[in-house]
Amino acid sequence: MEPSQDFKRLYWSRTEAAFGDTVSLIAELVDPAAGSVKFSIFEYDIDGGHEQLGELEASCDGPLATARWRVAWVDDFEDGGFVNLPEFFFEVWQGSRRGRSGQTHDTLLRVVDSDA
Repeated sequence: MEPSQDFKRLYWSRTEAAFGDTVSLIAELVDPAAGSVKFSIFEYDIDGGHEQLGELEASCDGPLATARWRVAWVDDFEDGGFVNLPEFFFEVWQGSRRGRSGQTHDTLLRVVDSDA
């Protein structure tokens, strides 16, 4: 599922955050009158084994639906035991409309090392 004509745009309030920071998931809606919006948050894995972390629901405020999420600790192990800082994307549902935020380096929410 990739971004579609079901939503104008799907994006994070920022593209980098530390564990424990609060970020917003934003959906620009084609039809605000279609009702509430459900967001599902996933930890991105390059091999496609994305891990669902939770769901949020938001009401529409004009042409936008926004949910807030506190960046969770997630172990992101690669083959060989190497640990990466996780990256996140989200999926959105509004009635029969569906979409997914981007999965490229500039569209994922990337965790940064707060000690760096």
